[in-house]
Amino acid sequence: MLSRAYDKLFGFYREFQPAQRRAYWLLVVASAFDGVTQGVFLLQETIAKRSLSATDFQISLIGLIANSTMLLAALVAVLFSNRSKKWLLVLGLAFGRLIFLGSFLIDSSGLFLAFLFLYHALFAVQTPILNSFFQSHIGSRRGQAFAVTRMALMALSIISALTVGALLDADPKLFPWLLSAVALSGTVTYAIFINLDAGIDYRSRAAGSLRNALAGFRTMLANREFLMFETVFMTYGMAFMLMVPAVPLMLLNVLGFSFFQMAQATGLYAQALIMVLLPLAGLVYDRIDIWRLWTASLALLLGYPLLMMAAYFGRSPALAYSSLVFYSLGVTGVLVLWNLGSLRFAGQGDSLIYQGFHVTLTGIRGLAGPLLGYLLISRVGFPAVFLASAGLLLLAGAMSVLCQRRQRAGSSCALPGLPYLGISRRR
Repeated sequence: MLSRAYDKLFGFYREFQPAQRRAYWLLVVASAFDGVTQGVFLLQETIAKRSLSATDFQISLIGLIANSTMLLAALVAVLFSNRSKKWLLVLGLAFGRLIFLGSFLIDSSGLFLAFLFLYHALFAVQTPILNSFFQSHIGSRRGQAFAVTRMALMALSIISALTVGALLDADPKLFPWLLSAVALSGTVTYAIFINLDAGIDYRSRAAGSLRNALAGFRTMLANREFLMFETVFMTYGMAFMLMVPAVPLMLLNVLGFSFFQMAQATGLYAQALIMVLLPLAGLVYDRIDIWRLWTASLALLLGYPLLMMAAYFGRSPALAYSSLVFYSLGVTGVLVLWNLGSLRFAGQGDSLIYQGFHVTLTGIRGLAGPLLGYLLISRVGFPAVFLASAGLLLLAGAMSVLCQRRQRAGSSCALPGLPYLGISRRR
């Protein structure tokens, strides 16, 4: 029985050709080292608050920076469609990772936010590039391959976060040394990315140009089911973004979490179940329609804001941890959909355009969501944020159920009204 389960979850590797296997293992190693990097930044709000005395507004700005910088993904989609990303990756390595060798200069929360802006801005352009590697190097069974690479990332991020949290509890002023480690782990990740990009034959593809990118963009806008997918994502995403400032501020200010407790919350409780369940989610993605995965994920995610609200009223760390467990359960499917969902709609088209658009919308809601969350906290209180988030999740779930029922009836779940925009499927 166990061997059959293993074959279902990991047997895809036997189907890979030698070149696919090499790319797969490179992606696993790159993801593991990226996990070390991301584990450090799971404590970015705690470092800002505890080590650098950041204000609540600055803590909210961290969430805004982390998500709104994804707007830069649009530039990648337009300027680097079917082109080598080598120099963009070199730029990401230099200014998004190696710059943290200068962490010893950080003596204020404002300067720390400037470093975080560079990290997150260049991390945003990494996302669609990584997506294109799965399209070019892996081919079929992307969902399961992605799941394993993400497991490696999360395992190392949990270990990294817990280690950093324990060290900073011992001495909060150790943060420059720990941030500088990002330069080392980032070098390994980006060196592998540059190697993978070099293995893509861009000469066999249509030369990237603004005209080609715009043509691909028009084709994407004619895909009404993809636009419905993005509508559900936008609704879910706003619910998530409202929670971005609320959760760290509540854990730090209301419950008084230490560095290690924050590492447990953001690393262990928020990610351990994702790591365990990702292979199953990847298998589900490869085998069933995305709306069923959406519906199940959104139903589980409802426990995230509702239990966090209960933790607020009860001043209960246990309920806060439970809230993050529900987050972990629900976001497992969302994580696969966020990274690979656009590939389902791109088909043989340039996935960079679809994923670039997808990530750009994340940046748009990343501008509004954290600020709106902070305003609700400061003017009304934490419960208002949690209730608003739960309401948006219910709305996204209702749309997903509607799409699931339409697919069962044999019709597509297209966004209504698009023909009035003057967009045709024919080019």
